[in-house]
Amino acid sequence: MNDFTREAALLAHDLGYRVVLMVENSKRPMMAGWQEKVMERGQIDFWLRRYPLNYGILIGERTGVAVLDKDGRSAATSAFLKQHKASSPMEVLTPNLGVHGYFRIPTTLREKRTKIKWLGLGLDVKLSGCAVGRGSAVNGRTYRLKAGKKMVAINDLPDIPDGIITMLNKTIIKTINPVRFESRSQIRDPKAYCLKVESHQGFNGSSGLVRCVCVCRDAAMSSQETFDFLVSEWNRPPRVSPMWSTEEIAYAIRRHFQPR
Repeated sequence: MNDFTREAALLAHDLGYRVVLMVENSKRPMMAGWQEKVMERGQIDFWLRRYPLNYGILIGERTGVAVLDKDGRSAATSAFLKQHKASSPMEVLTPNLGVHGYFRIPTTLREKRTKIKWLGLGLDVKLSGCAVGRGSAVNGRTYRLKAGKKMVAINDLPDIPDGIITMLNKTIIKTINPVRFESRSQIRDPKAYCLKVESHQGFNGSSGLVRCVCVCRDAAMSSQETFDFLVSEWNRPPRVSPMWSTEEIAYAIRRHFQPR
């Protein structure tokens, strides 16, 4: 049992964050369905009193929380964040010399996808998934608050700065004319076809998602069938990296299942 980890997780819960239990010494969620599972305070206390687990904080549209993950060794990234006044009262030092800065997601943000090495900087903009919580440890090294920072309630977090929001929105999936990538007669098994389609951020990854949505649509699959297939079968590493959130997949389906 690690009292520091347990107390940190309970504090995060009390401040309004959604806590996700993680495998010991890992960034991997412990339970299936962790994106939807709401952990009560008593459950968090029960598990962390008995097992040496890590925990994370759920981020994304559902919780309204985002993390700007800065590589602490990147002077260019530090300068970029300073230019945009991207500072948070809640910043956590990571074992690899990085910093997790916590922010609220404003209603003006339309882009929902996590960005890795965004703009070629040492900066990940985490808009889905979960971030390892303060007090957790990976490879024997603990995530701790940066000097002068503290844990604060979600409502006390600053919004992602407007300048960064504007740049993020420019990368949103664009609506395309509903083009059939291949005719139905050319694709006998749309699911098998889609399982060969990859989606990697930084390599026009959104086209892979759109391609699969349109292939399923053109194969006369319903929007619900398409959603279930993409979430449960297609959206898996290493085929997809990083994984799309359920909200992002649902958004793409809504856009491309519109009447033509």
